[in-house]
Amino acid sequence: MLPFTFKLHPALARFALALAVMASTAIASSGCSSARAPADGAVATDSSMSVFDIALPITLLIDSRNLLDLTLFVELPDRRHQRMGRVGPGSTTRWQVKEFARMAAAGGLRFWVEPVGTRAGFTSGIYSDRLRLVPGDTAKWVLESDLRRSMITVHR
Repeated sequence: MLPFTFKLHPALARFALALAVMASTAIASSGCSSARAPADGAVATDSSMSVFDIALPITLLIDSRNLLDLTLFVELPDRRHQRMGRVGPGSTTRWQVKEFARMAAAGGLRFWVEPVGTRAGFTSGIYSDRLRLVPGDTAKWVLESDLRRSMITVHR
């Protein structure tokens, strides 16, 4: 037996007990995950990961037959537009839009182009249809000289 007695304040004792329980839970749960490398060609997955975290990006291919420089935007769910870049006249441009994969599957994506240079009587910009895309899809948007005749297709 010890020559002295040691008493803890009740609040301090509860804190020490809670700390011991949290530490033992952390130690026990750290051994539950596996750190094995995946087999050749396989993708390492975790139950907390979704298909959007490991899948291919969505590809947007712009084939511009327009005579003007165009600025490409993606419409966000709150109706704001985020600029993606510029499309040159008579060019084909490719974008990878992995960061918008969740929006594309949930509510769809809508793209918008606006001419950088304008001429008299030219209407400003045109929207694509709202597209429900999944990772790995390729959307091809052909922008004609008259933007109202432009067409977008989705390839899965």
